[in-house]
Parts: sequence; C-alpha cells; structure tokens
Amino acid sequence: MAGTRHGPAEKDGILRHAFDQLKARGVGSPWSASPNPWTEIEVTGRIPRLRSRGCFLGRWVPTFLIVDGPIGRFVCGEESPLKPWFGQSYPMLTSARDFLNDRLFRVVRNGFAHWAFDWEVVGHESYILAYDLERDLPTAKMHQAECDAYHIVAFALVEVLEAVFISRRTDPTEG
Repeated sequence: MAGTRHGPAEKDGILRHAFDQLKARGVGSPWSASPNPWTEIEVTGRIPRLRSRGCFLGRWVPTFLIVDGPIGRFVCGEESPLKPWFGQSYPMLTSARDFLNDRLFRVVRNGFAHWAFDWEVVGHESYILAYDLERDLPTAKMHQAECDAYHIVAFALVEVLEAVFISRRTDPTEG
C-alpha cells in the first residue's frame, strides 16, 4: 500500500482481505476484526519517528554488513589483491582503505554489523550509540547525519568496487 494512491476506504478493504487470508493461521485481534482496520488504527507521534529510523536502518545495516565482511577483507585484508596498489601510485585507493580502517568508522560499522547500537533522541535530534559487544559499553555517539554520511561514503566505495571488479567496467561512472 505504501506508494500506492488508495483512499482510506480502499485501504480498509485491502487490510480486511489480508486479515481474512490470515484467519486460518490463527491471526485474530480487535484490529483484524475491525470493519475499518486502516482508518481506526491509532497513530501517535512516535510512529513517524520509528518509520524514519526504519528507513535509515534499512540502508545502513546492509551497507555496514558488507563492509564489515567481504568488502572490508577485499580492501583491507592482509591477502587483499589491492595491496600492491596502495601507496603514492594510487592515492585515492589508499585513502579509501584508510577510511575503512579509521577507528570511528570501524566502531560505527561494528555497531551496526553486530546489532550493537542504540538510538537516542534528544529534543528533535537523533544520535546513534555504538557499543562494544563484549563489554556492553558505549564506544561512540554520533549524530544521525554523521552516521548517514558514513553510510553514503561506504556505499559509494562498494558501488565503485562492484563496477570495476565485478562488472568489470573500465569507467565506474557508466551504468
């Protein structure tokens, strides 16, 4: 229903049909029995904030997982095929490796990749707290915009590596 322009009555009908399909599975509640499940749902001020968090997490977690795993090993590992290229001959590639090895980036990446983070709201601002999984202690606190910036940079690196090494495009800007 998201992104589709159904009116409230149509959405009520869609939900009633969905709940009817699930009755045999034991799904039953006052909401599922409502003749108007869409229009009668109570929405508080927290729901839009939770939806916003979900959008960020839906982008951040997969990116940080792949950077924590295969991409991180490909770029930063001792056996990296890129190792001979690091240094003055390829300063941007070397900078990308250094970015992935940056302490704060690693703390944030580990927090998301190992589900060791929390979300803190102060007024209208959101902050991410990353934790040391073994000691259950906070290791970093950063603004949501900073976390998103880390995601954007990491995603761009993944995109370039995919274009050059997987799709084997000589110009990673070509789609």
